[in-house]
Amino acid sequence: MAEYFAPLFGTVVAVVGLTAYVRLQPGPRADFAVRALAVFVLASEVAWWIYAALRGHWSAAADLPFHLSDMTPLVGFAALWWRKRILVEVTYFWALAAGLPALLTPAIGDHFPSFLWWQYYAAHSGVVVVAAVLVVGLGAYPRSGAVFRVLAITLAYTVFVAGVDVVTGGNYMFLRQRPAAPTPLDLLGPWPWYLAGAAIVAVVLFVILDVPFMVARGMIVDRHEPRS
Repeated sequence: MAEYFAPLFGTVVAVVGLTAYVRLQPGPRADFAVRALAVFVLASEVAWWIYAALRGHWSAAADLPFHLSDMTPLVGFAALWWRKRILVEVTYFWALAAGLPALLTPAIGDHFPSFLWWQYYAAHSGVVVVAAVLVVGLGAYPRSGAVFRVLAITLAYTVFVAGVDVVTGGNYMFLRQRPAAPTPLDLLGPWPWYLAGAAIVAVVLFVILDVPFMVARGMIVDRHEPRS
């Protein structure tokens, strides 16, 4: 059980520590911490590419970086490095709606201290920390309409990955079948019904994740409206 709870505890510590540091100590040191985090999440993904290439049986059907868990660290790196709001929004929703559940229900057969164990938790914990640092630490809150924008981007990306699956014979984003390890997708029924269920869950989670910012945006508007 320790190999499950230790990464979760480490993630909580990193979220609290880094967001507080960046928020309370703005300036060059905080900027260095943000860029170091960006390099960390990028390295966690690149490490998998190197591992896949060196193990001697690389396959286009399994080793391309098209799972959402592969793409989120790349988007998170770009969001931390360039601070573009659309990148922040995609990172926030993908990290917490997909990365966090994957962290809580890990689909990994390897155990501590294997390389795959470290890589899995580094990547999935890393994107959760990135989302917290961007939104809470740097105050880059999702804008009005962010849910619809990110849903549209997610749908377009899913269509693209479906094409990749057809061409390579792969199962990226688990569009052709559920993962072998137990995951929440098991609760959504067989193919193709779990795809529809996952889409509904994604919409619900995106809306829930946006609720605090809906409230904040309303309060900001109210402050600027003249009182009757």
